[in-house]
Amino acid sequence: MQNIASIKMVEGNTLIDEVSFDTGSGESLSYGTFNIESNHKLKNVEFTLKAMVSGEACGIASYDQYVLVKDKKMIALPQLMNVGDADVYYHSEQFVFPNDKGGIPNAFIFKMEEMEKDEKEREKKKNASKTYLWNGDSYRLK
Repeated sequence: MQNIASIKMVEGNTLIDEVSFDTGSGESLSYGTFNIESNHKLKNVEFTLKAMVSGEACGIASYDQYVLVKDKKMIALPQLMNVGDADVYYHSEQFVFPNDKGGIPNAFIFKMEEMEKDEKEREKKKNASKTYLWNGDSYRLK
């Protein structure tokens, strides 16, 4: 079973906008956090919401969901996942926004890093990145 969370924008008794996202399976969900962040220097973005849910155990993923807020509209970015098990493996995903070190204007960069140790304790690492262009209204893969 997959859990789904949603963020609703309400004005008075009227639902203005809503975004939903996966939060992992019920047995893997331990806690969640919700933060209001800056606009990360993205054009026309008022602020960013960041929801994080976690299983808080080795081998159980945590998920980050960023939502951009502009003009009474919410835009969900691709979901990020992070998971690891002691010193055996990890998979880490993050965004680099324009206001972050290495960030570029009018874009956000998806970065992924993985590490896995083989039977001889040798680390094998993989890295990947994708750039999403932001035009002030929506994003698209570069």
